[in-house]
Amino acid sequence: MTVTVAIAALIEGFATAQQHGWESPATIGLLVAGVLLVALFIVIEARVAQPLVRLNIFRLPGIAPGFLILALNGTVLTASTLFVSLILQSDLGNGALISGVALMPFVLSSVIAAFAAMQLMHRIQARYLVAIGLAVAAVGYGWLGMLGAHPSYAANILGPLIVAGVGLGFAVIATTRAATAAVTKQDAGLASGLFSLARQLGAAIGIAALVTLATAQTATYLATHATGGAATAALRGDAVALLVCGGLCLLSGTDRAVPSEPSRLHGVNGSTSVVFSQMSCRLSDASHASLRPLSSSVSSPDDVLRSTRLILHDKVEARESG
Repeated sequence: MTVTVAIAALIEGFATAQQHGWESPATIGLLVAGVLLVALFIVIEARVAQPLVRLNIFRLPGIAPGFLILALNGTVLTASTLFVSLILQSDLGNGALISGVALMPFVLSSVIAAFAAMQLMHRIQARYLVAIGLAVAAVGYGWLGMLGAHPSYAANILGPLIVAGVGLGFAVIATTRAATAAVTKQDAGLASGLFSLARQLGAAIGIAALVTLATAQTATYLATHATGGAATAALRGDAVALLVCGGLCLLSGTDRAVPSEPSRLHGVNGSTSVVFSQMSCRLSDASHASLRPLSSSVSSPDDVLRSTRLILHDKVEARESG
């Protein structure tokens, strides 16, 4: 209950910041409350006899950095899918079905890269695959962030989508393998649950933060440019958010705490089961991303709270009014 309310407060805090500004008492109060509730949850878990999350699992090599990397990956995957969907529909004029089909290359490249990473990990240290994958994903999102005023799917979106999909496919699977090298079979379920939580937290909190950033960038562009209109301003905001996604990939790729020798797995431990569990989650996320693009009514992913949906709705309405 504590951590659920904490997450809701943090997301609502980002939503309030978009509407009332970062200096608003409501924004500050919600964000502070969220942080304090997370701290309270940690204290409770450390003291109860049967904790929901056994905190000492974070002492295992790779669990904490793996949690962080997967949270950032959750942010990047969900937020980038949102903004590309907005571009496909609002700027290119495609419907929801066509936009979903247009996102399929991202899904397919991600899936193929994930299976390739599983094979390469027998010969290459997983930490190197993580770094390579995140660097490739950063290139893809940086490429998307350079969209001009009148983007074309074939020339400006398709290539970056494939590059980003390959990078994330490599990174997520290799991160999970490296982070769980020391996990026993008994802890495999807890580790898998933590990593699934990391992806969902990253998606929910990250998308709220990036939508707030994109909306602020859109407003700044409108205030500083006499020409271009609301559509160009909204596209500029989306592009900045995609650039930030690339930056998050680079940031998470610098984490040196991931075990450097994941191949030193002693027999059958919990790593393999966690990897396959996370791969199935990854495939589910990717398929949802393509099969449920934003429609004009903005139907965002199920794990994003209602406050974030309202932000997205306001953003699309701003586009259409322009």
